[in-house]
Amino acid sequence: MSVYRCIKCLNLSTRPNSNFKEGDLCEPCIYTASQQTDYDKLTEQFFEHISSITNFSDPKQLSFVLGVSGGKDSLRQAEFCRYALGINPTLVCVGYPPSMTSSLGVENLKNLYDKGYEIYTAYPATRSYKEIAKYCFFELGNLKVAMEIALFNGAAKLADLASADIILWGENPTFSVGDSGSKGSSYFDGSAIHKINTLSLVSNLPPDFVRKNKFFYNVQDGVKQISSKLVFLGGIMPKWSQVINGSFSIHRGFSPRKEELVDLLNISAVDEDFVLINQYIKYLKYGFGRTTDILNEFIRDGIIGRKEAIELAKKYDSYEPKKEIARFASFIGVEEQTVWDELLKNVNLEIFEIKNKYVYPKSILRDAT
Repeated sequence: MSVYRCIKCLNLSTRPNSNFKEGDLCEPCIYTASQQTDYDKLTEQFFEHISSITNFSDPKQLSFVLGVSGGKDSLRQAEFCRYALGINPTLVCVGYPPSMTSSLGVENLKNLYDKGYEIYTAYPATRSYKEIAKYCFFELGNLKVAMEIALFNGAAKLADLASADIILWGENPTFSVGDSGSKGSSYFDGSAIHKINTLSLVSNLPPDFVRKNKFFYNVQDGVKQISSKLVFLGGIMPKWSQVINGSFSIHRGFSPRKEELVDLLNISAVDEDFVLINQYIKYLKYGFGRTTDILNEFIRDGIIGRKEAIELAKKYDSYEPKKEIARFASFIGVEEQTVWDELLKNVNLEIFEIKNKYVYPKSILRDAT
């Protein structure tokens, strides 16, 4: 299998649902190059799309919900809806079991409550989540599959409970990272959301588990059922990026990580720490982590050059979450070494080599070309 990069950014062909050809631009780079900057016109198109799927002439009178986690993007989206669009959505949030949630996660969700937002929140049962996290780690090589599915499907079910006409979601994965599963008739069209890589993996979960926990895990009954009224919001928000969203939200009460640098910015997925293990698995499987996604934004915005970006990706994407691995081993009731041994099974030998249990990147990760 040939492994190659986008000719502009650092996106790798190993990304799930990536469909750019060798010697070509990835989907997000194509989108950025052609992106409209007339945000008044984009907003008009956004509301026209909503009118077209609801047959409602005044979409601002509809009932909106917005899926949130309490992070930087959630806060900026909620404030944008309220102050720029003139709508006040109910927020729906699927949280982590209390034994997993970080103090920052609690602080950031509280910040949304304190700003006067109505929030529906649901939490998967801790014992069930421990069982399925263990299954996903050892059987699927991705300990977050079940939680990501729960986040989408649970939010969809909560939206139904809130009698929503429109479910707003943040960025469209096709145009932000290159997962083309979500590509619909336009940026705003979320009707294909159930086809993104993470949600498509629901078929790999044990059927009995899905049946018993269908509120969080039955994508057919949840996400797919509401996908026709799901609308992506990110395309009408000026300068949507990790840095802008982070800066905006920090000035409005969002709390970032303040200790060890786990990626280039330390402002993403701060509500729990096992996500860092999954970022490391992603790096071992596909050759990139969150820092590469951040750097891709920087390259597209002209903030950084490709060669400088590759050096930063080498420094941060390979971060080993040793403390989190020890906690995760305890969480699922196995020996820590068992977790480390399992991690090595995920190494993609097309882009890495293993020597004495150490992982070394091959040239495609060392060079920007």
